Amino acid sequence: MDETAHGTWLDFLCEQGITYLKAHIKYLSQVRYEIERIEEETQDRIHIQFIRSRPGEVKTPKNR
Repeated sequence: MDETAHGTWLDFLCEQGITYLKAHIKYLSQVRYEIERIEEETQDRIHIQFIRSRPGEVKTPKNR
């Protein structure tokens, strides 16, 4: 049976989870994608499609 985390172990797990989330938020706020927009008109309807490259590129300063 699994035990519920508590005390210092719970604190450690929470800290790791927050660190993981902050790293992803930082990445997503800095990443830039090459985006291509395709517009088509067929049978009196407009179809707009966005295509972006993955993974995105993060521009880092040259000092790092």
